[in-house]
Amino acid sequence: MSKLVKSFEAAVYNKKVRDLVLMNESHPQFDDGWADQRFIPVEARDENQAKRMISLQFPEKKGFVLTNILEIPDFE
Repeated sequence: MSKLVKSFEAAVYNKKVRDLVLMNESHPQFDDGWADQRFIPVEARDENQAKRMISLQFPEKKGFVLTNILEIPDFE
């Protein structure tokens, strides 16, 4: 029997922050660490739902870029 919810890990960075950091400036809202890729855990039914959840939490209009999303295997 498969689980209804699966674990995923999304790789996200912020392009606006990255561009500012390259010019030795800082974003007024997000810390400079967002210039680097971060790995965000997410629980969802499938990859599409995981992508939707990430895009709501980290919207493209605010500069966030989703570079990859991977399902984390369940070893039970």
